[in-house]
Amino acid sequence: MKNKRNKILIKVFFVAILFLFFGIFGFTKTSLAVPSVSGISGTISHGNSITISGSDFGVKNPAKPLMWDDGEDAVVDTFPSASPNEYSQVGYSDYNPIASRDGDVIPESWQIKYRSVTFTPTGATEILDAISPSHSHSTKYIVGGHYMCTENCDGQYDGGNNGGRDVGLTIPANGPVGTFEPRWYSHWKYRLHPAMPACTGTDDNHKWNIIQSAQEAYGGGLFPNDFVYGCNEDLSGSPCTRSETLSLLTYELPGDVMPREAPLADCTEGEGEGLNVNVENPVLEWITIEDVIVNDDTDLSQRTTKVNQKNAWSCHNSPLWFTNGVGQGIGSYTLGGFYRYDMFPINAQHSDIYRYFDDVYVDSTLSRVVLANNATYEDATVVEPQIPSVWAGDEITIAVNQGALPDGTAYLFTFDADGNISSGYPVTLGETSDTTPPSAPSGLSVS
Repeated sequence: MKNKRNKILIKVFFVAILFLFFGIFGFTKTSLAVPSVSGISGTISHGNSITISGSDFGVKNPAKPLMWDDGEDAVVDTFPSASPNEYSQVGYSDYNPIASRDGDVIPESWQIKYRSVTFTPTGATEILDAISPSHSHSTKYIVGGHYMCTENCDGQYDGGNNGGRDVGLTIPANGPVGTFEPRWYSHWKYRLHPAMPACTGTDDNHKWNIIQSAQEAYGGGLFPNDFVYGCNEDLSGSPCTRSETLSLLTYELPGDVMPREAPLADCTEGEGEGLNVNVENPVLEWITIEDVIVNDDTDLSQRTTKVNQKNAWSCHNSPLWFTNGVGQGIGSYTLGGFYRYDMFPINAQHSDIYRYFDDVYVDSTLSRVVLANNATYEDATVVEPQIPSVWAGDEITIAVNQGALPDGTAYLFTFDADGNISSGYPVTLGETSDTTPPSAPSGLSVS
C-alpha cells in the first residue's frame, strides 16, 4: 500500500514538473513571438494588391492606416479633404493655408492644395520653378505657401503673420473630438522650395511637425514640435537654409514638458541618444521623415525621429507628452507648422516659402508593413510603407507602394503593435506577371 502511494506521489510530482516546464516555456514562446513572413501571392508591382502569409502578425483593426495620401487619386487644384479616401480611416481635421484666414485673403497659389508636379508657384516677385517629384511614381503632391500679406491686410499683425503663419496637414485620432491615442507612427516625404530666403533674424525657425491634444494644429495648449534650422544661439552659427546638413532642436512654449528651444541632444529630463546632426536639408532635396512615438507607459514616453533612415533623434524615458487626467494620448499629428522669417514686421512671412508633402502615411499603431532596400532593416537607406486593407494574425493584404525603391530586389518587413519586426523577406519589385508558386495538386493518388 505504501509503495503504491509512493508511486502515485512520484507520478504527481513528475506531472507537476512537466506542467511547470511547458508552462514556462510556452509563456516564453508567446511573449517572445515575432512576426514571420512565409510567402507572398500576387504580382509585386506598384499599385497592385498582394497577400502576405505568415504568423504572429498580431491584431490591427481597422487594417487601414489613419492616413495614406500620395495624391494620385486627388483632383488637381483642390484642397485636402476632411473625408477619408479609400485607403484611410480619417480625413484631414485641419489644413492651412486656406482661401481666407483671420482676416487675410490668401491668393490661390499659396493655398494648400493638390498640385501637378509641373506646378509653378507664384513667388514674391516672380513665378518660381516647378519642383521635381519625390520619385518616378509620383505625378502629384500637396503644396502650400507662407503668403506675406502686403496690402489690405486685416490680420492680427502686419506682415501677414496670421494668414501665412503656418502651412500644414493635420491627421486626427479616429474618434470623436477628445479622442487620444498613445502610439503614433508617421512617414512622409518633404521638400521646401529652394527659392526660400536665408533666414536673417535671431529667432528665425521652421517647424516641420507638431503633436497636440486637440484636432487642429497648435490646439489644446500643449504642442511639442520640431524644427530643422534657425539663426539662433542654440545652433551656434549654423548657416541656416543653405547648409547641406542641419541640426535638430525641439521647440515648445515656456512651461510645457520641455524648456523652450531645448536641444534634442540633451533630451531634457530624459536620456539623449543617437543625435545625428548630418540631416539632409529639405531646401536642397526631398527628404523622408519617419517618427515613432510611444506614449502609453505609466509616466514615461519614447520618441525616435529619422531623416532618410538616419537616426536624427531618439529619446527614451522622458516625461509624458500629454495627460488628460485619465490617460495619456495625442489627439492629432500635424505635418508642417509655423515658419518665422524675421522679427520685423512682427513674425513676418515671406512669399517665396513653399512646402511640399508627398506619400503621407500616419497611423495610431506601430503595426505596419514596409519594403526596404536592405535585408537588414537597420542598414536600409530607403524604406517605403505599404498600404494594408486586410490584417489577420497569419495573413495581410496590401496595396504595393514602391515609392523611391528601384525595380529589382527589395525586402518586406512586418511589424506588430509592439514594434517587433520580422526578418526581411526578399521580393522582386516591378514584376509584370504573378510569380506566386502553384498550389500542390489534390485528389491524386500514386499506385
